[in-house]
Amino acid sequence: MIPQAWQWQHRQLERTLAERAQGGTGSDALFIMQHRPVYTLGTGSSKDHLLFDPSTSRIPLYRTERGGEVTYHGPGQVRQGLQAHWASASSVSGVRNVE
Repeated sequence: MIPQAWQWQHRQLERTLAERAQGGTGSDALFIMQHRPVYTLGTGSSKDHLLFDPSTSRIPLYRTERGGEVTYHGPGQVRQGLQAHWASASSVSGVRNVE
């Protein structure tokens, strides 16, 4: 099972990529959300880094496509994600503009 927020972000990205493939600009988006309690494992992480047994945890554990290690997301913790197309700017300048 994949969390709803993750599925929604993927659908948004797929729509934007499809628009751009047809010559459009696609839509930039800023996601601001809270998760139900969940642990995520980034691409470089290992279950060896967990300090709990996932088979007995009430909080689900998911592997994600992002970097990083083990991360907890839960109520009260606001998570933000940016989906932007910076065709004419470097990634560094794009990030600085967002900041």
